[in-house]
Amino acid sequence: MKKQICIYFLIFLFGRISNGFNIINFFKKHTYNKFFIENRFRPVQEEKTIKIKHNNQLFTNLNNKIYAQIGSNPKFLSNFQSYTWLDGDGMIHAVCFNKSSLTYHNKWIETRKINFENKMNRKIFMNIGNFYDYNGIFNFIIFSIKTFLKMIPPVKGTANTALFKSKNRIFALYEGDMPYELEFTENPFNVITKSYMELENITSLTAHPLIDKKRNLNYIYTYNNYDWKDGKLIFNVFNEDMKFISQKNISLINNGIIHSITNTEDKIIVADMPMKFSLFNLLNFEQPLYFDKEGITRFGIFDIDKMNDPEWYYFDENFFIFHFAKSFETETEYIIYACLNKDLNMKTIMKFEEKKKKQRREDSILREIRINKKTKKTSINYNRYLEYIENIEFPYFLDFPQPSIVDENILYACIFDAEKAYIRGVLKINIKDFRNTKPDIFLFPENTFGTAEFQPVKINNKEYLMGFIDKENQHSISLINIKKKKIESIDIPARIPPGFHSICFEK
Repeated sequence: MKKQICIYFLIFLFGRISNGFNIINFFKKHTYNKFFIENRFRPVQEEKTIKIKHNNQLFTNLNNKIYAQIGSNPKFLSNFQSYTWLDGDGMIHAVCFNKSSLTYHNKWIETRKINFENKMNRKIFMNIGNFYDYNGIFNFIIFSIKTFLKMIPPVKGTANTALFKSKNRIFALYEGDMPYELEFTENPFNVITKSYMELENITSLTAHPLIDKKRNLNYIYTYNNYDWKDGKLIFNVFNEDMKFISQKNISLINNGIIHSITNTEDKIIVADMPMKFSLFNLLNFEQPLYFDKEGITRFGIFDIDKMNDPEWYYFDENFFIFHFAKSFETETEYIIYACLNKDLNMKTIMKFEEKKKKQRREDSILREIRINKKTKKTSINYNRYLEYIENIEFPYFLDFPQPSIVDENILYACIFDAEKAYIRGVLKINIKDFRNTKPDIFLFPENTFGTAEFQPVKINNKEYLMGFIDKENQHSISLINIKKKKIESIDIPARIPPGFHSICFEK
């Protein structure tokens, strides 16, 4: 892949020069993208452990639980390079609960990348944001040469995206790399990076594995992110001890990212959606991953026990899904809940582009997908209350859908203010009659927002959403009661920047 880019770059550069292109303007100065390292996204530069005593009865019931959020927190930055939110080193922000106290701890995951940069005491490795700079391709060629000459180790990921638990083992995940195993210790509370998973002929695993409780298996797939030539899903099966069992390769018609797939009790559902990769976009300083509105969207479904080839079901309209909520199968249908995006702009994710107020876009909205087994017809059902949420102006979108842990008919989702790039509130919806049910919606008070995905927790037979809240720069661990529109919090004297996914588990 690196060799290909170098060759294409030289051809591209020669073509530009031969057409009278001014080589000086090729590396001209420009404004660097810094949105995701400023203000509330500003990375923290210190690891802390803080013990907090409390007499909050609600939090007392969380005894022996740990809540952990993972996100992007770059340790070494350059003032002369652009940065995207996906680029930063993985950092854990965790809370360990005891009866009358809690301990907060934040820690960088000790990846191979960050260990080498710690040794050199500066930024060494290229990241996605660097390609937006006018000298990005040139720097990538220099970086590739140094890697080829073994001046720089061939490390990849940042372990910054999600956390995964199998039996008593916890892993930090990043889509373009292998997982790092973590250990959460007590006395003192600490997050230790134990090891890097290495498997023969497998170079990366997904950030969103599927857990099969019926068979005690984990499905940890990946896709062709090494040369992007062909679309391919690589479906890996592990046991609950994380021992590799088998692998199945599935050809796709699209060659972009597959951030998540979904499953029913006996079927795997693969979403083949028109997210595509173009090397020539990269050479023109454009986002290489793009959503093709004129492409093809289809779902492939296969039996997990038979491991047969998928049966494909096609859609009349195109969309992309970052996160599925849940799926199940009836005698006649597959029913799937996910946040669909029909007008995906990767620049919004990578660079952040402000959106005009009151401009309705087909951004990520929770919807119901139905696939008829007999007719093979597909349909997408809308809920009008989600399409136009009261008391919130456009643009907004819904994401981080979560199934309830106490009621199979309940789903949760976060409400994002897309103009300001933060979580504005949460919602709860009963999917028994998805199209007509009015959801419970809780918009947070002004200047209050969530910092990442919330986790459902059960306390005294009631369900709450737990996560970090930022209220006018005062951070807290919080329990949200959507129905009562109430937030119960314990303040933490530390800054917790927005992150990605989270997990809650017993010690």
